[in-house]
Amino acid sequence: MARKSDTKVAVAYLRASTDKQETSPEAQRASIQAWATRQGVEIIAWHEEPKVKGKASGAAPIEKRPALLSAVAEVLSRRAAFLVVARRDRFSRDYRLTGPLEAQLERQGAQLVSADGTPATKDPMAEALRGMADVFARLERGLIAARTSEALQARRRAGKRAGTVPYGFTVAPDGETLLQAPCELATVARARQLRAEGLTLRETSERLASEGRCNRKGRPFDLGALHRMTA
Repeated sequence: MARKSDTKVAVAYLRASTDKQETSPEAQRASIQAWATRQGVEIIAWHEEPKVKGKASGAAPIEKRPALLSAVAEVLSRRAAFLVVARRDRFSRDYRLTGPLEAQLERQGAQLVSADGTPATKDPMAEALRGMADVFARLERGLIAARTSEALQARRRAGKRAGTVPYGFTVAPDGETLLQAPCELATVARARQLRAEGLTLRETSERLASEGRCNRKGRPFDLGALHRMTA
């Protein structure tokens, strides 16, 4: 049996994953506060997910969303009737996360509410609209990932830095252009030679280390790095 909730109390959750003005924490906060004013609801707590550079927080597993975990816990502990977000995609871009957490809230007498007006009622049309919003959030996540991948590939083709500097290269003073690192390239060539002679990845790592050829941290190459180098 669901516990009785205070329908005048809500907990807010914010997640900013881009630099777009409309999804900034400030914009989300304003949208949520406007919703609360219209509904006569008090926001008793605000939980903002830390923005992690280079990470897609909207698709991150629940254990890597500390603010979301805290928000859900506070809704339940303080008997709030609502967990409110500016838009459903701020809660998550992955319906596999949205669905179970939304069900957990409902079992405890609480509700996930979107300040943008996406209906939160239980009638078939409202449920269909929420489902469509979740599908489009997932689609947008996929499109963003595809655009990012294409941009990174274009930078690599142009000889520009794209993420971690690959072993065998260094970065020019402009901070973008990749330059060959002769010593590292010699190690790559040696690793490929050893592999061609029939040594296993582990044997290759040990031989390189015995020759004073290590990774950038001065440690023997791990097997994954060697596999990428010699593939």
